[in-house]
Amino acid sequence: MLRRLFLPMLATLFCAVPAVAQVTPDRVFYRDREGKVANVDGEIKESASGVQVIGPDKKVKNTISAADMVRIDYSTVPGVDRTGQQAAITFEGTGDAVKAAAEYRKLITVPGATGNPKAKRYLEFRELIWSAKIADAKTGDDFKLEGKKVADRLAVFSKANIASWEAWATTRLAARYYCELEDISAAADTISILSRSAALTPELRHEAKLIEVGYLFRGNKRADAEGLLKDLAADKDFPATGPLRERWMIFEEILKAPVPAPERKPSDQPVTTEETDARTAKVKLAAAKIEALIAKSKDLAARGAGYSAVGEVFVRHGLWRDAMWAFLWVDVVYNQDRDEQIKAVHRLVQIFTVLKEKEKVGDADKDRADLYRERLPRIR
Repeated sequence: MLRRLFLPMLATLFCAVPAVAQVTPDRVFYRDREGKVANVDGEIKESASGVQVIGPDKKVKNTISAADMVRIDYSTVPGVDRTGQQAAITFEGTGDAVKAAAEYRKLITVPGATGNPKAKRYLEFRELIWSAKIADAKTGDDFKLEGKKVADRLAVFSKANIASWEAWATTRLAARYYCELEDISAAADTISILSRSAALTPELRHEAKLIEVGYLFRGNKRADAEGLLKDLAADKDFPATGPLRERWMIFEEILKAPVPAPERKPSDQPVTTEETDARTAKVKLAAAKIEALIAKSKDLAARGAGYSAVGEVFVRHGLWRDAMWAFLWVDVVYNQDRDEQIKAVHRLVQIFTVLKEKEKVGDADKDRADLYRERLPRIR
């Protein structure tokens, strides 16, 4: 009798095991078409180019580009206690960068986690992102010190994890830090980690090359920028139409803009007003052609990158007020790409330092350079 009762109970227990052992599915956070953070649950497949989310029916629910990825909250992380992971995720939800970074640093020290590639990548990525947020809140010399440390760590992570989707975010973030630190060569070199990656889809690799061109314009490296644009033109996979082609056309037109006059020597004859006016007219004519292409572009991010680049043309020629308007377009209107917006505001600090303009704030007149300097941490 006991045997007859026990066997059915045992069978029921075994049948129930899968349900009991089943864990919460992985949760993927990403930016949707409107730029808002959304999430989706399911089984995931990761690559350098992004993440696929598989539903219970084993069909693909979502394919998310690495450029749109925010993070993954894994249901289980090898070697990591679920309670500790949940604590870190909770701090992320509250936006407490200091506590979130500290919690991930604590988890990284667990031997079982550091010995597993997936766990190590996950924990290092999240710790780096929150360490970057801590640096973003700093200003002046404090930002320079912390920004350099974070940028170097991000670059190291990117090279070590180039086959993973996280590299897109960490590489772009490192390049943006180097740009703010006025090391434009390092910014362009860092982005080349992506632009040369065979692990990426052609579309992402093309986008990375165009981002690199933008940094090269910033660093006044026209020849290098021209070389990359020629590479894209010769690439059979580069699209003939669409946002990437529109950005390429804008950048190609920028290469036609006049180069600045050579630095003058004490023995040179003074420049006449007529010569200055003629050179300025040529620069503004070139800028008008560039802006006409920007206006034709249907992609807002392409417009932002275009105005950033044309702003650099004006900066090189000392046309500070024209440069101001170009970068204001990026900051106020075409700010869909946060990196471009931050680069623009950083330039506006420099431009208003030269122009020495003031703005009424309450009852006081404040330097516009200081206002934009204060704005930087708020938009990072």
